Amino acid sequence: MENTELKQKSSRLGSLLLLVPGLLLSVIAIILSVVGLGFIPILPALAAVLLCVISLYFFKGSYKKFTYVILVISFVASLVSAGRGTIFKSKVAADVAFDSTLVKSQEGIDLDLNEAFGDSVTTSDTSVVPAELEK
Repeated sequence: MENTELKQKSSRLGSLLLLVPGLLLSVIAIILSVVGLGFIPILPALAAVLLCVISLYFFKGSYKKFTYVILVISFVASLVSAGRGTIFKSKVAADVAFDSTLVKSQEGIDLDLNEAFGDSVTTSDTSVVPAELEK
């Protein structure tokens, strides 16, 4: 009788040693995904899922509900970070398109100035260094 109680206590302790860091990693993943760091929060969420799976495999009867709560938190963090990562990518793509529009506009202005005043006037020529800065 004492042997089975000892096994149960060690099983519960081993499960807790895996699940507490899993919970911390899943909370970190939620915080990082709310902050909006793209796909970075998926890493701690995956680590939390891995710890939960190990706990379920080796310590089958210990803290199942707690394990499932951690898994749900980790999956929610992954989904939120994936969604925000996709939105972040589309926003960056829109900014790049805006920047390329500005570059095209500047090139158009340069062409108009060259046409009006000759080739001596260019506004975007950065290859010429003023004499004051050469020293």
